[in-house]
Amino acid sequence: MNTNINKLSQTVTRAVIASLALAASSSALAVNNSSTHLKDAKDVPNVSKAFNDGNVGVGFRGRLQSVNDKSQLTVSGGRTAGEAYTLQTALRYNTAFWQDTALALEFIDVTGFFDDRHNAGQSLSTHASSRPVIADPKSDTLNQAYVVFKGVPDTVVTAGRQHLTLDNGRFIGTETFSQTPTSFDAVTVTNNSYKDWNLFYAFVDRFNTTYKGSAAQAGKDNKNESHLFNVTWSALPVGDLTGFAYMVEDKVTKTDSANTYGLSFNGDQDFNEYKMLYNATYARQDAEHNNPKSYILNYASFGAGLEAATFGAVNGAKLMVDYQVFGSDPVKGVAFNTPYAAKHYMNGFANKFSTTPANGLKDLAVSVNGSWEDIGLTGAYHHFSAEDRGTLSVKGYGEEWDLGANKTFRDRYSVGIEYADFNAKSGSVYANTNTLWLTASAKFM
Repeated sequence: MNTNINKLSQTVTRAVIASLALAASSSALAVNNSSTHLKDAKDVPNVSKAFNDGNVGVGFRGRLQSVNDKSQLTVSGGRTAGEAYTLQTALRYNTAFWQDTALALEFIDVTGFFDDRHNAGQSLSTHASSRPVIADPKSDTLNQAYVVFKGVPDTVVTAGRQHLTLDNGRFIGTETFSQTPTSFDAVTVTNNSYKDWNLFYAFVDRFNTTYKGSAAQAGKDNKNESHLFNVTWSALPVGDLTGFAYMVEDKVTKTDSANTYGLSFNGDQDFNEYKMLYNATYARQDAEHNNPKSYILNYASFGAGLEAATFGAVNGAKLMVDYQVFGSDPVKGVAFNTPYAAKHYMNGFANKFSTTPANGLKDLAVSVNGSWEDIGLTGAYHHFSAEDRGTLSVKGYGEEWDLGANKTFRDRYSVGIEYADFNAKSGSVYANTNTLWLTASAKFM
């Protein structure tokens, strides 16, 4: 017990020192305070002024991630502990608008320190291959490069490499939690010509993973011929209704090719001093295009909760209960999967279910959020089990507790901590895992 406490103490001490050092280096290197939000870009009369009046920004995010994953004991020579000390440097630029057109660029560099404890995955870390994978490799990448055109009334067209998140990111979303965010090479069109309607379409040519700018030989990017449709109707007094059709044809990972159709509903109602929150989603997924497997699977989720402007000393207090079911066919070894989702906050911080297991997944979650003294706080409990037991010895996967806190200073500096503790059910195919993240960031944009 004392040994474990000492190890945790050493990890936290190193994390605090690393985070403070990275935050200090961010301050020293800051050279520009401009915003790079394209929505703030102004209109100018000529091309040269569009470039001259553009915005340049730089941001830094230092992070320690410490993992203790007991499943590594099944690996020959496996070691349960791993740590990643990384620094993300982001350089961003956007022009002003000329003739309703603007350009935006984002370069990201990820540097790693103390590499002997960091297994980045994809065979990039042979010296640490016996440790748990922490998928934040060293990389240099053009993370975003797109042109925006707003010359058609009530319409915005974006073409190029871009971040893309639809609805809550459950099916399509950029994973910005990774030091190298995922991105999409796509043409997207958003239209608001009709009152209470939001129409969206995207053609995706490529999906870029967090390994895009690394030396990985596989898994960096997936060539696509995918079509994404998303339509939201907001005229209902009780909430917004969204219909979607995501027709994904992945030329590289062919088992990810599928058509996903569905409906989602999100709303809220005032109830005395509280606000009632509710949501529901149903989707059907068919293996299509070049997928070598054949299946039809379902997804469903339901959520309800309460929100209060203040609850004691806590502001913006929110309590939610959510239930998600990912269908499966364990005989075929397939389950409803969401490979292009923003996954970190979806089914527990520990990311045990970033890929849906072949027996499917049921996730019952209770979460609380709010802020105290300008510190954002979050906590959640998850109970995970299989949707179809099949040949599993037990149906339950395990339970997880998640905690997080973050604080922002002067709108530029922030520090945060997250902790996930996954406790596997006895006889489960999973193993106990706990993960700690310490993050310090600074942005001048």
